[in-house]
Amino acid sequence: LFRYRKLAAKVIANQPHLLSLRRALAAARQKGYHLSVASNDRFGSTTALLAAAGILEFFDLIATSEGLSFETPGAEKPSSVFFEALQRKAGINSSTTRTFYIGDDETRDVLSVADLPIRSVRFFGNDSTSKSWLDNSRSTQAHLQFHNYDEFHELINNNEFEKQV
Repeated sequence: LFRYRKLAAKVIANQPHLLSLRRALAAARQKGYHLSVASNDRFGSTTALLAAAGILEFFDLIATSEGLSFETPGAEKPSSVFFEALQRKAGINSSTTRTFYIGDDETRDVLSVADLPIRSVRFFGNDSTSKSWLDNSRSTQAHLQFHNYDEFHELINNNEFEKQV
C-alpha cells in the first residue's frame, strides 16, 4: 500500500497541467478570491489528491458530501442541500456575496446551481469517457467557461468574474 501511494503521489505531482493550474490559483488568491473545494468524494481522498498535486495551500476550505452529510443529511451534489450546507460551512451567503461554482459536469455542477444565487463556471478540460458519471455534453448554460487552466488564468486576469452581475 505504501508503494502504491508513493507511486500515485508521484504520478499526480507530475501532471503537465499543474503548472498552469497553480499559476491560475495564485492569480485568484492575489486578487483576493477565497477558494474552496466542494466535492462528492471522500474528505481524505480529496485532501490527499490536492496535497499530492501541490495545490492544497490555495484553498480556504475543503468540503465534501461525506463531511457535510454528518451535519446536514442529503448534502451531496447535485442537491441544493449540498450548496446550502457548503455556504453555512464557509460562512458565506450567496445572496450577498458574489459566489462562483466551477465544475466539469453540466448536470451536477452547472444545472445544480441554476436556481441558486450562485454563478456557474464550466470547465471543459476533463473530456473523459471513462468517467461514466460525468456529463460530457459540449454545450453549457454556465455564466463562464474554460477549456484549460491557461484560459482560466485569462478569465481571472481579464476580470471576467468581476464583470458577472
